[in-house]
Amino acid sequence: MRMPAPWKQMKRFSNKNSRFGIVPAFFLRRFLVVAGGCGLFASCLNQDPMPMNAHQPGPSNVPSNQKIRYLALGDSYTIGEGEKRAHTYPEQVVQILTGEGWLFAPPRILAKTGWTTGELLQATNEQRMIEERFDAISLLIGVNNQYRGQPFHQFEEEFNALIDLCLVMVNGAGQRLILLSIPDWGVTPFGQNGPQSVDQIALEIDSYNAFIQETASRRGLPFVEITTNYRSIGGLPENLVADGLHPSRYIYSDWARALSRIMKTGLQQHLPKTTKPDEN
Repeated sequence: MRMPAPWKQMKRFSNKNSRFGIVPAFFLRRFLVVAGGCGLFASCLNQDPMPMNAHQPGPSNVPSNQKIRYLALGDSYTIGEGEKRAHTYPEQVVQILTGEGWLFAPPRILAKTGWTTGELLQATNEQRMIEERFDAISLLIGVNNQYRGQPFHQFEEEFNALIDLCLVMVNGAGQRLILLSIPDWGVTPFGQNGPQSVDQIALEIDSYNAFIQETASRRGLPFVEITTNYRSIGGLPENLVADGLHPSRYIYSDWARALSRIMKTGLQQHLPKTTKPDEN
């Protein structure tokens, strides 16, 4: 039987070697089926995003092959809407681990204010991320699915498709793909005066996070729970930027410390000795 073009491409990438081994083909099959089913993601793009300022991530430098490549996927929380790039949690993770002696390239950030899982998935497809390889990936996404009231099953399907893609990009090394819980924006001034009740927001965020945590457990992936503490301190003035919605550098510092500890564990298990700190 003649193999259709997408599966030819999948087979080519599944046999592509990197310094961490061969990419499992079944990850690619699932990703291509879901991404193809979304088409142009018209159904994912027909609602307005949360009212945030347009902000694009800054350019990423091309890293050396001898340095650790970290990819941060997400939305406004990942680009640090309203903060300087140096204060975002991906940048602070690299600062922390570089300070401990790890050899990192500048982090690659693929995120945009207002993105849902579908829009992030579309961006990864457009940028051909399936062809790239990273040593560590973090994924924090879903708040805009909740805000827009998109069907929960849509989030489940697209979130799993993103995981499938991420596993391809880390060559199946699940300990190097880290999932983060979604912050509860209902504790912020914007949330308390916004279009949804804080109780509704909390209940729905809990449902999203329960699914993310269950998915992490089922698929053997690290999970960082940041929501509980955020509910206690996320509404404090010093922990907010000017829009009264997004976190400040101090919140991102907390997330970066938690994320860096988990990331270090995965890197220690899979990376060549030359990229690790000198233990002598």
